Amino acid sequence: MSTLQYVAKNVGVIEALKRLGIDLAEKTIVNVFGPPMAGKSTLSLLLARELGARTTVIACEPSYEEEPFIKFLNRVVGSDFKYDLRRVSSFAELLKTLREIREGIVIIDSLSALSDLEAQQWYERGVDTRVVAAKVIPLVRAATLRLRYLVNRFNGYGVIITHATSTAGSFKYRGRFDLRPSLAMRCGHYIDYELLLRITNGGYRELTVTASRTSPWIEGRSIKFRFKLGGIELIEKEAKEK
Repeated sequence: MSTLQYVAKNVGVIEALKRLGIDLAEKTIVNVFGPPMAGKSTLSLLLARELGARTTVIACEPSYEEEPFIKFLNRVVGSDFKYDLRRVSSFAELLKTLREIREGIVIIDSLSALSDLEAQQWYERGVDTRVVAAKVIPLVRAATLRLRYLVNRFNGYGVIITHATSTAGSFKYRGRFDLRPSLAMRCGHYIDYELLLRITNGGYRELTVTASRTSPWIEGRSIKFRFKLGGIELIEKEAKEK
């Protein structure tokens, strides 16, 4: 008689992506999306560290102003990993910052938070929700396109972190998923991969390919892992005789 047991194997993020069928190359943009506290920022920084390129984190989330969060990132990713942290509070600042970068990997964390901040400023003026959406959505598309030009021109990498929006059972995102990225649909024209990061019933992280521009046959593939200091452990099923 055999039973399935989970076995943890130390791997890097790049190797984990290869298990999904993603061979990360220059001029690639990845959208990592998922629910709160799934580890989107942590996974993105671990990837940046492995790539070894100059890293710029464009911080839109208030977490980057909170010492416990920074200490956590330093502990998991490694305090010796240095990156250029640029805080922005408007799309105008974001676009200006993207024009100034000339190399490496750029992480925007997160476009969803910046959209919320931009919308808040309009709400405070009493502007109708539909009008606010009409103003914010083109800015999100413009930022994504600007990042596309940047990574293409300088042979870089881009990571866009976004929140996850529930489909509330009304439909399946891309015909398969109950969560979709909180990102304007047309932004998908400028993105190579969409990766959904969530927490499973067993407490493991699950990373799923929801969209792939150049390899659609890998869509739906998933891996499970858990964070450890300095990296991740891949969780694999292995048959054991009883």
